[in-house]
Order: sequence, then C-alpha cells, then structure tokens
Amino acid sequence: MKIVKGVDRQANNYIDNVTRKLPVETDKRHIQDIGRGSTRSRNIVYLSHVSRDLQIAQEAVIEAPDMRTDRVRPIKIQLSDHTYKIDYDSLAGKIIGSMIDDLA
Repeated sequence: MKIVKGVDRQANNYIDNVTRKLPVETDKRHIQDIGRGSTRSRNIVYLSHVSRDLQIAQEAVIEAPDMRTDRVRPIKIQLSDHTYKIDYDSLAGKIIGSMIDDLA
C-alpha cells in the first residue's frame, strides 16, 4: 500500500479536469417574462450521466474522513504506552517491493 500526500487534492483535480472535457449541450430558448411582457433568452445546459457520477464521487471524497481513525487510534495508544513494535523485516520488504514497483 502506498501512502500519497494530497490524495483529496489529486482526486478533486482529476474530477475537475475530466468535467471540463465533457461535452455540454446548450439550448437557447426564449422565455416569455409574464410580469413584464418581454421576451428574454435563457441558456439551458444538459450534462451527461458521467458528470453526475463524477459529482457523486467528488462529494464522497469531500465527506470521507482525512484519516482512518479505526487504524490510527490503536497505534496512537501503543505509541503513548511505548508498546508499539516495528516489524523491521516487513518494513524492509515493503520498501524493497515499492522500489521494484517504481522501477517496473
């Protein structure tokens, strides 16, 4: 598992970039302004279902907690009690595995 700083920012940037590239249909319609008796035009924008899916994904990212408290809380307790043990073999394996993945 890789830990990437600024994941929320990256996700938001990706969503913004994708939604800027989506085709948008506009329809210029004339609307009768009943109160004034004048006619004015209004732009109507139709967005695809993809943009709605991206909006839902963006809302999920925004609502997600910044950290996983279910994983962090026990580690904090172990650190404060000085009982946290580092598995150096596992750590070294993950570092080497990450380096191999980066080379590939």
